Amino acid sequence: MKITAVICEYNPFHKGHLSQIEYIKKQDSLVICIMSGGYVQRGEPALFDKYARAEAAVVSGADLVIELPYPYSCSAAEHFCRAGVYIASSLNVVDELCFGSESGDIDYLKQVSERLSSDEFVAALNTARKDKNNKEKPFAVLREEVYSFLYGDKLPIKPNDILGIEYINSINSLKSNIIPATYKREKGFSATESRSLIKESNDFSMLPDGCSDFFKNKDRYNIKNIESAILAFYRSADTSSLVKCESMTNGMAQKLIKCAKESTSFEEFTETLSSKSYTNARIRRAIIHGMTEVLPYMLKTPPKFTQVLACNDNGRKLIKQIQKTGDIEILTKPSHYKKLSEEARNQAEFAIKAEGLLTLTCSKPKSYDYFLKQTPFVLNSEK
Repeated sequence: MKITAVICEYNPFHKGHLSQIEYIKKQDSLVICIMSGGYVQRGEPALFDKYARAEAAVVSGADLVIELPYPYSCSAAEHFCRAGVYIASSLNVVDELCFGSESGDIDYLKQVSERLSSDEFVAALNTARKDKNNKEKPFAVLREEVYSFLYGDKLPIKPNDILGIEYINSINSLKSNIIPATYKREKGFSATESRSLIKESNDFSMLPDGCSDFFKNKDRYNIKNIESAILAFYRSADTSSLVKCESMTNGMAQKLIKCAKESTSFEEFTETLSSKSYTNARIRRAIIHGMTEVLPYMLKTPPKFTQVLACNDNGRKLIKQIQKTGDIEILTKPSHYKKLSEEARNQAEFAIKAEGLLTLTCSKPKSYDYFLKQTPFVLNSEK
């Protein structure tokens, strides 16, 4: 039987995600989800904790959900995708990576990936970046201009098409044998809109019927719950230490400190930081990276571990196979992290430290070691 990986956030798990899993299962394939932990790519906590989101996925048809740990889960597309693909490849059981995209055209996405990786494009982009006239242009804008000039075509602008290209780039750069495949996203289902409906109206209509009542009873996470702690941190932060952290280029560290001293709320803080040079996601990631002391080398180093969040009977068999033949260490219980090899243990300890901050963003703040005490959800077929 084929095994398909899905790199995901499930923030929250909605009907569009269910459709993708059903589509994959119809191809006679098992599904392994590599899901972001507590922090997501937008630079904020996921609305619900990782165990709840993983359970929803398994109840909805996924066979195994493992974690894309922090800080990879809360990073720019390049690092997010590369870490996810690295984990998928290191499991040594995955045949295919299936990602949602707006275009639904794998050949088109492969072509864009090939162009972006070509010597011709890389050389042209490097030349453009050295041009003083382009000094103030954001990287994304400059890349679009170079691409359009060379190929007379526009780069994809839809977020999932962009992620899809990064997945293909990662598969190629890692020389992975995994085959990329895409699933055309259905219109009408959006994680952003799902979160908005839940937050503003307690409306769970975009979630599968089997998940709606389940999530209604779960605690929610929101970065605004620690806004005073964020402002206090940056008001007293040391610039020389902060500039060493990830996402602090182009004066971001200095601006964080300055704006924290002028702001009295998280919303005011982020609005003051906004500029043409910084996307909102990059600003939020910088805030989290600074507080948790993420250094650039951490994202350039591949993940050495992952952990099981949820599984069914097929997933349990996959875990045993991965433990025998995989090239990545896999935790079945978070409290067992001390048994990992040194490099994997260091990564796990860093993620645990970051979760110590995450637990305070909950509507009902948790203890520092809350997630260390959790166990994966297991769906038994007998029940």
